[in-house]
Amino acid sequence: MSNFSQLQQALTFANSGQLNQALSILKKLKKHQDVRIQASQLIIKILITLKNFVQAKTELSQLMFFLPNDYGILNTYTTICLQTNDIANICSQHINFITNNPSHALACFNCAYYLKIIGKFEKSLNFYEKALLLNITAPHEVYLNMATICSDHLRDESKAEIYLKQAIALKFDYAPAFYNLANLYEQQGDRDSAYSYFVKSYEADPLYSNVLARLADINRIISGDDVLIALMQAQLADNLLNNEQRCNLHYGLGKSFDDCKMYTQAFEHYNKANYIDQQTLPIYDPEVISDKIDTIISSYESNNDLVLDTCDKNDPIFICGMFRSGSTLLEQILAAHNEVTAGGEIDFFQRFINNQQMPFPRIVETLSKVEYAEIARDYQRAIQKAFPNAKFITDKRPDNLLYLGLIKKIFPRAKIIFTERNVLDNCLSVYFLRLGATMNYATDLKNCIHYYQQQQRLIAYWQSKFGNDIFTFNYDRYVHSPELSTRELLTFLGLAWDENCLAFNQVKNSVKTASVWQVREPLYQTSSGRWKNYQQQLAMLNLPIKLV
Repeated sequence: MSNFSQLQQALTFANSGQLNQALSILKKLKKHQDVRIQASQLIIKILITLKNFVQAKTELSQLMFFLPNDYGILNTYTTICLQTNDIANICSQHINFITNNPSHALACFNCAYYLKIIGKFEKSLNFYEKALLLNITAPHEVYLNMATICSDHLRDESKAEIYLKQAIALKFDYAPAFYNLANLYEQQGDRDSAYSYFVKSYEADPLYSNVLARLADINRIISGDDVLIALMQAQLADNLLNNEQRCNLHYGLGKSFDDCKMYTQAFEHYNKANYIDQQTLPIYDPEVISDKIDTIISSYESNNDLVLDTCDKNDPIFICGMFRSGSTLLEQILAAHNEVTAGGEIDFFQRFINNQQMPFPRIVETLSKVEYAEIARDYQRAIQKAFPNAKFITDKRPDNLLYLGLIKKIFPRAKIIFTERNVLDNCLSVYFLRLGATMNYATDLKNCIHYYQQQQRLIAYWQSKFGNDIFTFNYDRYVHSPELSTRELLTFLGLAWDENCLAFNQVKNSVKTASVWQVREPLYQTSSGRWKNYQQQLAMLNLPIKLV
């Protein structure tokens, strides 16, 4: 039987579901040059069907060697690598492909995209630049992606602003660029410019993302007949709206009615927003979260003897705890000190964990001292590049709480500050915001409370291990005794008293959290005990805690 006849026989077996018989024939045919490519391609399809991704990647690597100019093969390879979270391999294969095909604009664009995911931000920008030089389709989208890297990761807001304006120059009605410029100005505390560019985004595309809800965030709504409320209600009446748009509008209306002290209407819209949002998110399973906390604790208990002995004397200050528990306020207080620079929500450890092919916390148990040292160097290089003149840096990523075992191995002298506030205030604040798939507890108040309680359990464990290096910043205590709380905080950090810390709202920096406007205002006490505005609605939910 000829090689082509055997190839046809293998294809017949494959189509009838007899995959192992097909593979047996194809592996032999791969040795013959005249059918090698076709045999490899069919082997790859079968391996993907069998979900044998490791072998499929090996076969694809061999096929790319024989067909180095076929981007379709690399696309398939990329799809396989995404199944196993092997993003680094995607990047290296794209770079190899571009070496052989330097004028392939799409490959440069995709390479830049995946380099960003693994934190190679400067390299990512370089490949986006190459894509632009190769006249890639829709260059305005490339500038938008470059702006995001500069703003969110390299802390170069001026360069981000330039890129966004270049995008607008290419496409004058590009709503996402106007929207991102508005975000940029909002983060810098420039309310007028932020408002202006949100309006321009709305004019370019009235249904783009959640622009009306963001306008509601910027403005303090004082009346239920405000024009912004009317605009959002009118949009909701449009039957062509998708759930994403409806969800954002309900959040915006919730915030607006809360401003007006129309709490029944506010809670109604927040409920609708969370119901819609919940349909798109992974289901929150309390047992899974409880087991995760148990696993983190047991993992550290069995692997707590490896600690680096070489550390920078000015280790970062880690601020963590529950989202919406006062961490942005705390960072602004410290940023007002003449020796402290606000690092914001640095995603280094989250990105490190997410880029591993082994799940957390098991991956931590496999790391050697050399690998821990490499993580420490990578972190310090990233911090020094973003903040070259900083003496002390705050790393205000609330969910670093999960990774403190890893962090304290790398930076054993690091100071940790837990932020906390009244559980009902905290959980309502979470419920009133759209926080995304990684915080799927946020769409149900009972789940919020459960997650809060599990975090408290983990906090208690870390306190038992690192008590001398931990300070608890209580938001409610602070708003009633700001100077006393601040003095205790600075004493814990070994910092001299600085009167500027009491004027945190005057700090000129970029704030990239939902508390951006709250921390630009003088201290107020209205958020402490805010849950009482919703006491009637909360009483109807049969929550697992007392309303006190």
